[in-house]
Formats: sequence, structure tokens, C-alpha cells
Amino acid sequence: ELSESVQKGFQMLADPGSFDSNAFTLLLRAAFQSLLDAQADEAVLDHPDLKHIDPVVLKHCHAAAATYILEAGKHRADKSTLSTYLEDCKFDRERIELFCTEYQNNKNSLEILLGRTLIPHPIQRLVLVAAWNNYRTWWGNLKMLRKAWKEQLSCNLGKLTIRPSAEENQRRLAFS
Repeated sequence: ELSESVQKGFQMLADPGSFDSNAFTLLLRAAFQSLLDAQADEAVLDHPDLKHIDPVVLKHCHAAAATYILEAGKHRADKSTLSTYLEDCKFDRERIELFCTEYQNNKNSLEILLGRTLIPHPIQRLVLVAAWNNYRTWWGNLKMLRKAWKEQLSCNLGKLTIRPSAEENQRRLAFS
């Protein structure tokens, strides 16, 4: 669930009166670029075709778009899920298609950003879980071996007879 602020920003972005088709496209691409490119700066928001939009509204809508993109990526949203939410926010068919296309074009990079591609397939997850369980078993066995070794060592130390050195023998004889 997105915050009310994000929802309002997203609804403003859907409004053709606030963002014409060109401004919408520029802002949407800027949102993806700012997430995926560490070198991206706010200069993309200074584009001449965005100058007529209040900078506060522009940044608010940019943040809302970026937030939605991240949430969609985090939940691995498909086109149907994206479309449903965008329709709820009053996006028209053209903007929904553009958003879904941009999302699809950037999906792999977004998943890398979110760390999803490290374990993308269920079988690979099972292998990772099995490896982790093997490690835990090994570590548990090692801890048990260390405990047994310490017990054996202390038992063996208790059996040892400590012979006094020649100096200690002389001191004992001197006091007796």
C-alpha cells in the first residue's frame, strides 16, 4: 500500500491537464533513470518541456513515480497488476501502455537494483536453502566437537600428575 502523498502525486501525473503527453514521458523516463543510474542528477527535471510545471509539483510527481516503480519491482508486478493500479489512479490507456513498456524495458535492471536476480528461480532457492542447512548442520557438529574436545581435554588434565620442579622440591624441604 502506497502512502497518500505518493497516491496524490501519482494521480497528478495521470492528469493530462498537469502533464501533457510529452511531459509525462519525460518525467516517467527521468524517474526510471534516477533509480537505475547512479550518475543521474536532477538536471533531467530541468528539461525545457518541463519548465511550465511548478517545481514542487514536478518533484512530488517524480518521487511518487519513483516510489511506485520501486514498489512494483519489489513485488515483481506484472502488466495486469500495473495496469489495475494505474487505472485506479485515473491513468488513460496511452499512459498505462507507456508506463508498462518503460517498466518492461527496465525490469531486469530494476531487479538487479533490488537484488532479486541473485536467486531468481525457485530451484536455485531450494539449492541455497539446502546449502544453508548443510552449513548449519556442519557448524552445529563443529560446536559439538569443540565441546567434546574441551571436556576430554579437561578430563585428561585432571588425570595428569604434576611433578614439582627441583626448585619447588628444595623449597618444600627447606620449610619442613
